[in-house]
Amino acid sequence: MEMKPWKKIKQEYKDQWVAMTEWEEDEHGDVTKGYVAYTNPSQNAFYEYLKGHFPKKDLAVRFTGKVRVPLLFGTAIEEA
Repeated sequence: MEMKPWKKIKQEYKDQWVAMTEWEEDEHGDVTKGYVAYTNPSQNAFYEYLKGHFPKKDLAVRFTGKVRVPLLFGTAIEEA
């Protein structure tokens, strides 16, 4: 089995959480390729599985979809 490029991993496991047992990163810490060990679209199920099957293993964990983050509007800080 050979390492898969991150682009191919994203295509094969669209919108899923991916755990890689071995991986390579670029100078920014972004995964460029790796060996896929486990995937799941559910974040909760994904981490539950990892706890039971990879409790002390170094893994690269990434999400292949778009990450949604909350937006903060109108936040103001007053100085005293």
